[in-house]
Formats: sequence, C-alpha cells, structure tokens
Amino acid sequence: MRQSFNQQPRFAAMAAPDLFISSARERDSIQQVQDEVKEFISDVYPDTDQLVEKIEASGIPVITKTPEMQLKFSMMLVGVQLGFVAPNIPKYDLFVENLKKYLPEKAHMDFSKGMIIVFKDNYEFSYVTYQFYQWSTYHRGLPGFEPQARKLFEIFARKYNYVMQPKFLESLDAEETALLRQAIRREKEAVAFIRHLLHEVFIPANNARLLESGDAQA
Repeated sequence: MRQSFNQQPRFAAMAAPDLFISSARERDSIQQVQDEVKEFISDVYPDTDQLVEKIEASGIPVITKTPEMQLKFSMMLVGVQLGFVAPNIPKYDLFVENLKKYLPEKAHMDFSKGMIIVFKDNYEFSYVTYQFYQWSTYHRGLPGFEPQARKLFEIFARKYNYVMQPKFLESLDAEETALLRQAIRREKEAVAFIRHLLHEVFIPANNARLLESGDAQA
C-alpha cells in the first residue's frame, strides 16, 4: 500500500486574482464535481495504488509506468504534459497510437475521454486526486480546458511564474484573455479543493489511524 503524505500538495501558489465571476449554474456544477470526487476518493485514502485502480475501473486510463524514450519523445513532440491530458489537444490520436505501441498493456483501454499521466516523482495520493478532479471538471463541460487556454496557461505558469504581469496581459486579445481567465479559474479551484480535502479527509483519516494504533492521544 502506498501511503500518501498529509501535507499540502506540491503545486505553485498563483498570485493572479480570479479574473472571472462565475455564474450560479457554474458554481453548482463545480460543487457537484467536488462532492463526487470527495466521495470517490474517501474510501481508498491513503492508498494511491487503490485510487489508481479505482480510476481505471471507471474507464480512465492512468499511465504510471515510465515509458520508453521513444514515448517520451512523442510526449515532447505533441506537447503532452504530465497530469490530466484532455482528448482535445492537437495530435491526441497520434499520441495515443504511440502510447499503445510502447505500452501494450494499456492498448485495450478507451482513451477517447482523456487520460492521466503520473510518474514516480508525483505518485502521491493528493497529486493523483488533483488530476482526477481536473478530468472531472473537464467532463462536466466547464471551460478552461480548450487547447489555446491550456497553452496560454503554460506560458503564464512557466514564463511568468503564475503572476499576471501587465506585459503579458497586454499582449493578449479579448478572446485570449477570456480563455486564460477560465484556465486560471480551473487551476485555482483545483488547488483550493485539494486544500479542502487535506482538512476534511486526509488529516482526520490520518488522526483516526494514529488513534487506532495507539500512537496518538484522544
């Protein structure tokens, strides 16, 4: 059994404001996703292996085995990042074809709804939950996962270190600004949700196990 840490996940804190006012309908959708994901992960915490098995049993491929160099090259060529990979990215079908070639044990799975890629360095319960949450919000139809939105978010994250610099914002047109705002919104919601799980699920479960084992005082 893989034990998960009981600290906050290793995600950068974004200095940008929300930049977007969500509608009541969108807030309802987000709440539904969070309730569903919380229920989904609660009975398998802190076992990351069981969580991955449960995710795959629900029909979502999870790639945990470090692939051959050819597949790593394919990831770079297509622009696939670790974590949740949406099926709407350019050349997604080509990437899946290569993945099945180099990881034949996954060839029978349905990749049409996307996948989650998580390797050894990030094989932790909270990280996998974070990516599963992203998958869930994408399939709920929430915006922010369009290819252009994700591309802009990568620039925002890597080049500007999650800080909304005026120079960057002024370089975007109205449509690009709206896409980036939605992508930021989705990421901030995901980080906040993991923090919520930390206090509502992870820490209470850890404390309960300590009490059961006699390592903590009631």
